[in-house]
Amino acid sequence: MSDNNINYLYSKVISEQTMSTKDTISTRKEPKAIELANKGYNVRLEKKEMGEAKKTKANPWAICTAQLKKEFGTSERSEWTKGQMNKYERCVKGVKKTIEEGKNPYEFLIEQKMSELVEKHLTPKISKKDLLEAFEVLDGAWDMVDVLNERVDEYM
Repeated sequence: MSDNNINYLYSKVISEQTMSTKDTISTRKEPKAIELANKGYNVRLEKKEMGEAKKTKANPWAICTAQLKKEFGTSERSEWTKGQMNKYERCVKGVKKTIEEGKNPYEFLIEQKMSELVEKHLTPKISKKDLLEAFEVLDGAWDMVDVLNERVDEYM
């Protein structure tokens, strides 16, 4: 061990001894704790009790207004069109639902934005006409399965 290391360790021991001679002060305010620690006091930063913390409840109207004002250009709902108000109401209902489910209220907005992006950038691989025809074929297939089940029941 070099002389520098020994001097450093000695200074640490001395500073800890002088700090331990002062009283320990408890506080809940971080700036005050820093100030007292700089003066050489032992400081214990206390946490708030469970009941003391401010309970902020998510406000679906405020959340949706803040998100949609970026898209609509204004946060004044009186200036929104009927279509914009409908989108706003859907947003509020969705955010309320996610809050009731105990989820993050912004989760609804993220899911909504993701579905908009998917609809905008991904082209469908099947046309509506082809999809309806496939359902008709499946419906006919289920009718055929019912007929076969009846015949099996007759033979048994």
